[in-house]
Amino acid sequence: MNGDGLVLEDGTIVRVTGKPEALIEITATNPQELARLAWHIGNRHTDVQIVGDKLRIRRDHVLEENAAAGSARK
Repeated sequence: MNGDGLVLEDGTIVRVTGKPEALIEITATNPQELARLAWHIGNRHTDVQIVGDKLRIRRDHVLEENAAAGSARK
C-alpha cells in the first residue's frame, strides 16, 4: 500500500510509493448489467477494483466503448 515499507535483510527500509494512474469508474443501470460488464473486463484479464456498485479500471478505449455501447455510465 502507498506509504508502507518493506524491511530488507540488512534492516534497510524501502518505502512503497504508488504511482497515480488514469482510471475510469463504470456504473450500470442494474446489477445484471454490472455483472455482464465485470465478466467482459475479467475476460480481457484487466485489473478491476469493485467499489460498491461501481467498477474501476485503468483507462482502456476498447472497454470504455464497450461500456458506452451498453447501459453503463462512465
